[in-house]
Amino acid sequence: MNLKKALLIGLITMVLAASMAVCLMAVFPGISTVEQTLSEYVSLPFDPSLQLAQTFNNCGPYSVMAVLNSLTGKKYFGEDLATEMRWRVQKNLTLPQGVLDLLNRYGIITRPFSTQFSADKERISVLKSCLSRSHPVVLLIEVHHIQHYVTLLGYKGNTFYAYDSLQWKTGPGRLTVDDNGPKPGNRTWSAAKLLQLWSEGGKWIFYRYYGIECIWNK
Repeated sequence: MNLKKALLIGLITMVLAASMAVCLMAVFPGISTVEQTLSEYVSLPFDPSLQLAQTFNNCGPYSVMAVLNSLTGKKYFGEDLATEMRWRVQKNLTLPQGVLDLLNRYGIITRPFSTQFSADKERISVLKSCLSRSHPVVLLIEVHHIQHYVTLLGYKGNTFYAYDSLQWKTGPGRLTVDDNGPKPGNRTWSAAKLLQLWSEGGKWIFYRYYGIECIWNK
């Protein structure tokens, strides 16, 4: 075997290995550690004036907006963040790496995780554990046959509060209907409903029951 062929085979092997590593990270990202003691009630801050309806396929930037406001108290806007979003594919769809990348560029520490091989009780405990640490969680779910990002901002018992940029608008403006009153975000879901939405996120074995725990790097 000549040197040129050996180098080519080595290069192909490295590319395949790198591709496999990326695939495995999508299937088996780290699972967030469940704390022994969970809060009974968590309500993370979020400015109601930012409960806006997204533009086409911009749920990723709008979910990042909610995280940034909740953790830093500063106002960012989904449309501005959309211009900075990377890792976008056909029809402006955002890959999970794009959400991670944008959060990181704004100083947010991210801990992606998957609970696809966990029982429902453990999945809920993982979410409550993140929120009990005052860390919002971005989830990849599916609604109306659309892959979609939402941001979890709290819970009480088996009821979860979230910001959902696909929520109906209140009128001609961009503000959305707020169906949970003074609780954070604009949506309230039972644990059962949240699990059903979460179970349909991702594709095949990739990014199933996928979430991102978000931590402010002060």
